[in-house]
Amino acid sequence: MKRELHNTKRVGTMKVDNKNVKDQIQDAKDKCHVSEGIFALPECAVSESIECLVNLAYQTLQEAASNTPQCAIQLFYTVRNMFEIFCDVVPTYHRDSLQKLPQVCALHHNNCMYIAHHLLTLGHQYRQSLPPPLCDGTSMFVDLISVFRKLASECFLAQMRIQRDQLVESLSGAEGFDQVATDDNFLACERAIKQVVHQLGHLQRVWTDILPSNIFTKAMSTINVVLMHIVEKVSSLEDISADDAQQLHSLLSGLQDRIPHLIKPGEDEEPVLVQSTVDQWMSFSEMLFMLDASMQDIVDRWAEGKGPLAMVFSASDVKSLIQAIFQNTDRRATALAKIR
Repeated sequence: MKRELHNTKRVGTMKVDNKNVKDQIQDAKDKCHVSEGIFALPECAVSESIECLVNLAYQTLQEAASNTPQCAIQLFYTVRNMFEIFCDVVPTYHRDSLQKLPQVCALHHNNCMYIAHHLLTLGHQYRQSLPPPLCDGTSMFVDLISVFRKLASECFLAQMRIQRDQLVESLSGAEGFDQVATDDNFLACERAIKQVVHQLGHLQRVWTDILPSNIFTKAMSTINVVLMHIVEKVSSLEDISADDAQQLHSLLSGLQDRIPHLIKPGEDEEPVLVQSTVDQWMSFSEMLFMLDASMQDIVDRWAEGKGPLAMVFSASDVKSLIQAIFQNTDRRATALAKIR
């Protein structure tokens, strides 16, 4: 339990083809049985030391099954104690690494879920071979499953909060994305965007081969925080010159191009549906559209409150951006009147 966590091994089954998932679920309903892979462990990486721990638990229970009743009971509770000690020792002994190294935190998440996966059936496999009262139902480990799942989620969610705070801190250097046409402000905004992309790129590199693909995609959707921050700051600007709008569009378009690659698992050949994965994607994309569009294009995209622009922005938000981007003219007044 005090061994280094970074020595890893691939475990789990290959992921089920998404194209067949609905067919499998319907087939399972028709035949009154569970769908394929319902108890399968998703493919991921775990620490070698954890596999050794689980193997030791199996070996100990195997020995208990062929031993005297008194010895069997002692060996059974030895296995339980092993898992309970894990819950106390690992989070404490590896605290610094779990807080500072996202890859170690991801491994700890997988390790806990890997143990929980085996605890689902561990007791059932040896129940009939153990003496009373163990064979009467007390030889179960299912009460520990929720403990390990909670241990996994709490640690990883804490790491996600750390990453979120770091991303927001990086964006604070952009000074609200105000007056980016000036050299100093442009460099500050460019630096902030590069820091965000660098951090997200680092997370992709260290998580893509560790986490299950579905967990990886959800974890990388923390980019929502970035997009929400940018949309809020740009939408609150009171004056955006033509040069400011052009520079903002140029800077943020680079980020937009990178996002689909950042949230995609490394070797996954299937395209990621960014819109369904990143909640703020449409808001960010529509804001970029307005920065580079004419007033008439914006009015057309609003489409009397039925267009794509109206799906993510309120009428007051769109009016505020139009007032910030375009000068006060009769054409602007006409356009504003159509946004309602």
